[in-house]
Amino acid sequence: MADLDQDTRVKRRSTADGVTTYNAAASADWAIWGPMGGYIASIALRAAGAHCGRTRPASINANFLAVAAYDDLTATVTTLRTTRVATCVRVELSQGDRAILEATVWGTDTVDGMSHHTARSRPDVPGPEGLDTFLELLRRTGEPSPYEFWHRLDCRPTLWIEDWENREPREPEAVSWYRFLDHAPTEDRWLDDCRLLITTDLDAWGPACNPHTGELEWFAPTIELSCRFLQPAPEWLLSWGSAPVAHEGLIGVQSEIWSGDDRLLAIGGSTLMSRPAPNRPGG
Repeated sequence: MADLDQDTRVKRRSTADGVTTYNAAASADWAIWGPMGGYIASIALRAAGAHCGRTRPASINANFLAVAAYDDLTATVTTLRTTRVATCVRVELSQGDRAILEATVWGTDTVDGMSHHTARSRPDVPGPEGLDTFLELLRRTGEPSPYEFWHRLDCRPTLWIEDWENREPREPEAVSWYRFLDHAPTEDRWLDDCRLLITTDLDAWGPACNPHTGELEWFAPTIELSCRFLQPAPEWLLSWGSAPVAHEGLIGVQSEIWSGDDRLLAIGGSTLMSRPAPNRPGG
């Protein structure tokens, strides 16, 4: 059984001259094509938090350099800048001599600063109660169970295409509710905000597909992912993703994560690299 805490946990191996090395492992319970990008980035986030010792993450900017194997990882964390209330670190994930991910992470303490919330209201969609789950919708259309990753979340799309083969073009957007089945909110923001990071990476490929019809000739792995962590997150997360432009192999994605009571929890985005479908790796 997958466990978000256990599957993103890092263990200190050595520390010297502002650099700490950790052991971790990529679990096959988070498979989607390969290990889901937001999940791998969450391991980097946990390593950054363990190293800098700050109260909460402020932001992460991650670049995916290779697809991770379901095996042991090494996380090397280097302090780049530290102040009285914030620390910036670089995290490098590797497997043997293969670089998997490099990220820059800011961690902060809770400070007495300005406060306002002037964001637009969350997308006007029904709450999760009463919506069919992603797995229920698949079973209803006779589709096989998807990648293992989708058994880790209670996903409830607000829009669903019953007849995918004969679909009409749609706006490049997706709005879905998510709840992590193995994890309830905690006081550990470095662990808890992994849910925001993973969710930020979810509604990217779907919006990119919406303007297209027929059998898709491409897949699109994430090559870059960023997230700004704004507020503590409740159990249910509402994800809005938009992919307004795809051009010359690149897809730009915007993301917002909301609570049910109209709080904007995180903002971010990603870059996807579109490639011919025959090159897609297995799950």
